[in-house]
Amino acid sequence: INRTIISVVSKLSYEDPTKWYKTVPHVQRAINSFVQSSTKRTSFELMFGVKMQNKVGENLFSILREEIVETFDKERNQLRQEAKRNIEKAQADYKRHFDKKRKPDFGYKEGDLVAVKRKQFIAGRKLESAFLGPYEK
Repeated sequence: INRTIISVVSKLSYEDPTKWYKTVPHVQRAINSFVQSSTKRTSFELMFGVKMQNKVGENLFSILREEIVETFDKERNQLRQEAKRNIEKAQADYKRHFDKKRKPDFGYKEGDLVAVKRKQFIAGRKLESAFLGPYEK
């Protein structure tokens, strides 16, 4: 929330940045009267049990809303980028582990003769060749 406050104060005191402290009470009042999405109440209402007599301008609310949305978007994008990096790292680990148990490529070329090993045992054919083929690649 501090980033939000700093950003809103800097936007409100754009014309005279040396008088930034004059905007803090307005920002505080706006934040205290802002309805929270999780509680469906304002901070002031939860603290004191009554609704705040609100004199905050709609301009301040719109700036605050924009800042909250912008901060949320930045944090969400950072989380997504971090998740993407973690997924890519995990995929590289999975590939390395998978490749450890694989045989290297034999390097067959067009026109080579190859034989395919029989994998199934079929009754009555135990004297047959263990390979099928030769086949031309």
